[in-house]
This record gives sequence, C-alpha cells and structure tokens, in this order.
Amino acid sequence: MDPLDAVVFDLDDTLYPERQFVRGALEEAARQVLPEFPGAGEVFRAVLASEGFSRVFDLGLERLHLPRTEARIRALVEAYRGHRPRLRLYRGVRDLLAVLRERGVGLALLTQGRPEVQWRKIEALGIRDLFDVLEVAGPEEAKPDPGPFRRVARCLGAAGRGIGMVGDSPSRDFPAADALGWRTVRVRLPGAFHRDDPDPDPGRLEARSIRALRRILESWSNGPGDHAGSRPVHGLGDRAWTDVARQP
Repeated sequence: MDPLDAVVFDLDDTLYPERQFVRGALEEAARQVLPEFPGAGEVFRAVLASEGFSRVFDLGLERLHLPRTEARIRALVEAYRGHRPRLRLYRGVRDLLAVLRERGVGLALLTQGRPEVQWRKIEALGIRDLFDVLEVAGPEEAKPDPGPFRRVARCLGAAGRGIGMVGDSPSRDFPAADALGWRTVRVRLPGAFHRDDPDPDPGRLEARSIRALRRILESWSNGPGDHAGSRPVHGLGDRAWTDVARQP
C-alpha cells in the first residue's frame, strides 16, 4: 500500500457535531431578536428537528404567530452568524490526531463557509494548533470547488494516494478528492446533517464511529514510507493567512 503522507479533515459533523453550533446559534438569535418571547429558541429548535434548517426562521416565526418581516429575518440571521459558540469535539478526535502526528502524518483542516463563522468554531474547539494547514474556503470558492483542495495538497507537500480525505458530505467533501486521486473515508455519525445523503460511490469506505475511523486511518499509516511529518510541511496558504488576520 502507498504510504500515507497526510490526512485532510472536514470540520462540521466530522470533528464535532454541527448540531451543537446550530442549536446554540438559534438560541442566541432568539435571545437577541425576540427577548419578549422566551420560548422562541425552543420553537426554532423544534422546527430544526422536524423540518430541517433551510426555513427554520420562517417556520419558527409562523409558529410564534409573528409577522415575517425582512428586517426581522435579517436580524435573526445576523445574530445566528455572529454568536460565539461553545463546542466540543467528538470523543476520541483529539487522541486520533495525536496518534497520526506521532506517526509523522501531516494534518490539514479544510472547511467551508463564512470565514468569520468557521474561525470562531475553530477557536471554540481549541484545535488551531493541532493542524499543519488550516484552509477556510469562503462562499465564492465552496466545496466541491477543487481550488482549496489543491492548495491544501500543495501546502502539505503531498499528492494522490499519499493524501487521505475524511468528511461527512458526499457532495461536498469527495468529488475534488476523488478527482485528485486521494483516498477517502466517509464519517457517518448519529445526528449528522448529511448522514443519509446518497453517495455516488457505493464502495467508499465508511466509519460510523470515531473508533472505526481511527482503525481505518491507522491501517493506512502502518506502512513504511516518507511521511509528511519527516519532511518540512509548508505553512498556511495565503488565503488561510488572510482569514486568520481578519478573524475577530
């Protein structure tokens, strides 16, 4: 088997449960915008559970018998995006990253979304120093755009089968990785938003627990070879540095 030089991890629903962030953000939006309705946060969470996220504020306001005004929706969205989350990694993630680093495997985080939101998640989780490369792809270059994937590979100094991609969304995390010849493994954990999304590759490896993911990645990194950790790993790309400088 080809040596594993590096592993690239998605963030949301891969390293931590994204529902932690969403529930906290809904509560904060309700608290800031609808303080006169103390049950609004619970209503928004109920809509999330039954209808999904796409119209959570519209349907929540409807259940609260409140008019859906443009100003109110905008205020809720801004409060949602601006809240400072309290998040925890899935159990076993920190140990997994430590084991890979001990084996000389380069580590990268590749996430997408509004940079200020994603950086607040990274800070809340305390994982900035656990990775050699951090790449936050903004909305104009969101996955599955191959640009961020190529930048991460260049920064890691690795390519093709020497890179493993770990993610949860078949439509976002794997098309570019597949095209670049990376190894891939899909994480399908309870409560994840994309857990039941169809995957065009029925043969893709899957992990339904962090323990199972660790077994897969350890098996990939068992072979001899020149791992990324035994040679210089390039620093953050220009875009990542820009995002670091802009974060609040």
